[in-house]
Amino acid sequence: MKVLRSYLIYFLLLISSMSSGVFAQDISVDTTTLWGMSFEELLNVKVVTAGKKEQLVKEIPASVLNITADEIRKYGYLSLFDILDNIPGFYNLGNGFLFGNFNFGTRGFASSGAFNDVMVLVNGVNQMEDYNNSFAIERINVPVDAIDRIEVIRGPMSVEYGSNAFMGVINIITNERHENKSKLVSSYGNYNAVKTTGVLAGTSQNEDISYNVSAAYEHLDGPHKQYMDLTTNSKAISHHGSDSTRSLREDQKLNSIFFEANLKVKNLELRFAKSSYELGAKAGLFPTSKGGLPSEYNHTNIHLNYEHQFGALRTKFKYTYAQNSFLTKRASVILPNSGGTLDINSESHEAEIINYLTVTKGVDLTFGLQYRYVTEVNRNSSYLFQSAIGVAPNVINRIVGKSPQTNSAFIQTNIDISSKIKLVAGVRFEYNSDFETEFIVGDQIQITEDAVAGDTVTYDLVMYSSTKRPGSTDFGGVQLVPRIALMYEINEQNQLKLMYGKSKKKPSIADYYNVNT
Repeated sequence: MKVLRSYLIYFLLLISSMSSGVFAQDISVDTTTLWGMSFEELLNVKVVTAGKKEQLVKEIPASVLNITADEIRKYGYLSLFDILDNIPGFYNLGNGFLFGNFNFGTRGFASSGAFNDVMVLVNGVNQMEDYNNSFAIERINVPVDAIDRIEVIRGPMSVEYGSNAFMGVINIITNERHENKSKLVSSYGNYNAVKTTGVLAGTSQNEDISYNVSAAYEHLDGPHKQYMDLTTNSKAISHHGSDSTRSLREDQKLNSIFFEANLKVKNLELRFAKSSYELGAKAGLFPTSKGGLPSEYNHTNIHLNYEHQFGALRTKFKYTYAQNSFLTKRASVILPNSGGTLDINSESHEAEIINYLTVTKGVDLTFGLQYRYVTEVNRNSSYLFQSAIGVAPNVINRIVGKSPQTNSAFIQTNIDISSKIKLVAGVRFEYNSDFETEFIVGDQIQITEDAVAGDTVTYDLVMYSSTKRPGSTDFGGVQLVPRIALMYEINEQNQLKLMYGKSKKKPSIADYYNVNT
């Protein structure tokens, strides 16, 4: 963290000192706020998320919201959390617990726990981790000053994106090309709040090469209050090895770093992103003698995108490598001076081929194949009982042998029946393979200790040796997900959309682990 922070500081200083050179800043997209637009103009705003290609809002069989950089500044949003928390039709459940502070629901539907009902993309790149199939906002961690706009598609989007787009898609766009994009923004506030974001962007004179680099650093101390100010039961604090006069300043501090680089050379695009987000103890959890219950999210993403035109057929090839980790310390709510760690790591590769074909005037097809291969999902829980008879060994769940794979094929057609009537129909076929897991624990151990109330509690932790078990995220062979929509343009200001869609949400590997352990 310290080494990466130093590199970020050098980069931010570089941005502040650079002026235009070989690369000019004359680029094309206008991010004028949408509030000043008429209904006709709003219907003709172009978005890229709904159909994996550029489309007008009025041509999309879904509810679409476009949030521009101007609107982010206008409303004073300070973080990605703030933006999502204010999207119409979205609501924050706040029950993500260990895997993120925020879990958003939409259209009256939400699942408890990890945020995995709506797919989150950054520049069209899937940000899912493969343990909970989730999109923890702390891990994605894009700074608001680096965002050009956000496209929000509400409603089932499984035909285009698969089962993780159960209730919609959010695409955070940071790589648009427009004038005067390079900037350095810094602020300082209460509790030593430091936030600095730098963006360096440009394009070559012939527009064959463009680049966009963003970096951000954020630090925030916890409240300058002692634990004894927050409770009338100081014994509950000392029971967990903590001094009641200790401050929350260290225990609840936040440290965050983010780096992203986008390079486009003609039809080839490369993206590298890395982020780290460290958060101290969450409210309601006991402090520990070593200071807080920190959670740390780390994310690395490498993406390649190549596009080529073959006559009437335009083909896009996409490859993404993703590595995610989550580490947290936990305190026992019963045993004093006790607790443990939870360490989760996942790694995956995803490849996709998308084809866009104009069959004839008013008829076009989008079709493709997608493959996702999960190479690693490890869950390591360790429990340390400092005042007990011994130390309970690790409990490990991991993928061995057969790894989870997802194979998909999809096709969608757009047909202009007349100048005012448009038909959209599509289907996705998805198959999730079986996989094999290993469950590893140690020997039996008995622990006796006084509880908070002074009672004697006996723990019989019966541990089993290494056990291999078959598992599956498959739920009934090949899954078929259909979609159909009929859209009628009443006039330039009004449209009637009749839509039917189906989505399926596959169980995560965490769901399987929880059931079998």
